[in-house]
Amino acid sequence: MAAWDELKVVLVRLQDEQPGVLMSYPMPEVDKGRVPPFMIWLAPWGAATAAELHRQFGDDVKLKVGALPYPLSAPPRPRPATARPLACSTPRKSRLSWTARPWSGPGTTCGTACWCATGPAANS
Repeated sequence: MAAWDELKVVLVRLQDEQPGVLMSYPMPEVDKGRVPPFMIWLAPWGAATAAELHRQFGDDVKLKVGALPYPLSAPPRPRPATARPLACSTPRKSRLSWTARPWSGPGTTCGTACWCATGPAANS
């Protein structure tokens, strides 16, 4: 309970001194059931505040700044693919910005090497 007693004072101070930096946090008014780690989500511009909270409370707080955890110990996990790539039905020229063979033949994977009407690139 000692960590919560200190943290709730800091949360109230942050609400007053840095309006908008706290996006999601435990309500300081409620003491019941407060067990670390305490989840605190800060605005994307709150990295300095996150550093201070991490320095002061360590593992008693679990911090997120914008969309990223703090401290960033590992690169963010990539999102899983939403669908399997389709196969090309006709040869088409690749987009110049893609790193792929200049021409793709039937049966190659769409979205990685070709630009055909059946693949995910057709809508872009």
